[in-house]
Formats: sequence, structure tokens, C-alpha cells
Amino acid sequence: MTQVDPPGTMLIFRSATPDYGTADLSAGSPDYLLCRERDERAAAKNATSAVARSLHQELALAYAELRQRSDR
Repeated sequence: MTQVDPPGTMLIFRSATPDYGTADLSAGSPDYLLCRERDERAAAKNATSAVARSLHQELALAYAELRQRSDR
């Protein structure tokens, strides 16, 4: 979940879903990146502001790109 506290620019990022057991995954593994991408997509759907939704979508796209690069 992301909170944007007006009028500041502080963003707080939290997982939108319970832990998938990602503690056992390395940060660069394709499975970890897939979990993070899914978390960001879920957070984008649940975001209460356009700014938060946009940020989560950007992060999801970045994780998807990293995952595609690691598959090569």
C-alpha cells in the first residue's frame, strides 16, 4: 500500500499482499521479481490517488522489465 501525505512528498511503500515466502528468494531472482511485480499491480488497483496508482504502475513495469532481462 502506498500513502501520499499531502502537502508533503513522503511516500510509504508497503506490500499490498501477505508475504509469499519471498524471504527465501534472492532479490534478483525471476520468482522474486514476479512477486514484486504482482504486489505492485495489486497496489496500483487499490491505490486511492492517481499519483500512487501511477507510481505503482511504473514500479510494476520496472519489475517486469527486470524479470524479462533476467530470463534472457
